[in-house]
Amino acid sequence: MIRLTSQDIIYLIPLALIGMLLHQVSFFTGMQTIDATTASLILSLSPVFTALLARLFLKESFTLRMVVGSLVALIGVFFVVSQGRGTVN
Repeated sequence: MIRLTSQDIIYLIPLALIGMLLHQVSFFTGMQTIDATTASLILSLSPVFTALLARLFLKESFTLRMVVGSLVALIGVFFVVSQGRGTVN
């Protein structure tokens, strides 16, 4: 653990506020302009892509918990996209 200095906190507070503001504004703008299916795909796949990008850029290892969670998310996306019909059209 790294101890934060008061100088670090002075820099982190505006960054956190701006980051959260941009996230919320872009999230709600996106929710108004896309359909519910696309929004659910984006929300359910974002943790999977976060884990993949962390592996790629930060060299983090995949844990069993991450793999199982990603598989559950992908199966959920499959059901949303196929509208519960499986592979039969």
